[in-house]
Amino acid sequence: HTPVFSNSSAPTMTSPDNPIHLLILVFSRPTERGAEQRAALRNAWAHDRRACGFFTVRFVLGSGNSSGAATAHNDTVVLDVGEGYSSLSLKVLAGFAWALGSAAPSFSHLLKTDDDSFVCVGGVLRWLERLPRRRRDSLYAGSPLAQRCAGKEHLPVLRQLALPRLLRDRKCRRGWRFPLTMHGAGYLLSRGTAVQVVRRAEALHPVPNAEDLTVALLLHYRSRQTNGSGADAAST
Repeated sequence: HTPVFSNSSAPTMTSPDNPIHLLILVFSRPTERGAEQRAALRNAWAHDRRACGFFTVRFVLGSGNSSGAATAHNDTVVLDVGEGYSSLSLKVLAGFAWALGSAAPSFSHLLKTDDDSFVCVGGVLRWLERLPRRRRDSLYAGSPLAQRCAGKEHLPVLRQLALPRLLRDRKCRRGWRFPLTMHGAGYLLSRGTAVQVVRRAEALHPVPNAEDLTVALLLHYRSRQTNGSGADAAST
């Protein structure tokens, strides 16, 4: 099992000759259904060599009820975190920390997705190649959540991470609005952005369970600490 937040700052880099190498973390579960989903993806886009680019896929599991069958493939990582919605943010952040460690494949960009999602790997790689270098190096991209106002279940993470003067909104029933937040089904981070997320996440007590919003707020925190604006961290 891989410990939470271990080796989170190891300087693994890609080759200058191949500036874009996509690491795809597919979050799954150590269950029979999860095994079926992973097998289906291995026979589909997870090994699509027509993508014309450099990419690596790793399936990420929590400890849960994992067995030898769950880890029989060398593309599977088991983290020392529990399974379930209440542990989702911790699992995702621990997955990012693993990706930045010395045991993980080298990458320039990380795609977080789930085992019930379809990824057009070639399309993602071509899109990354067309981005201006500055934007590509500080990337947070995906499909933005349409939800504007926060619900009751989001209040703990907003109170822990958000600046009231930026995200308080009298038009919202609970008094808070969302920052630009990418849907948890799939979003892209540059390596540098992933480093910032993991470093800030180490200070979270407790780790909130709204994963997509937590990541967005950690990026928001990063940007206001460095330049006072969320524009660069929230590039799409």
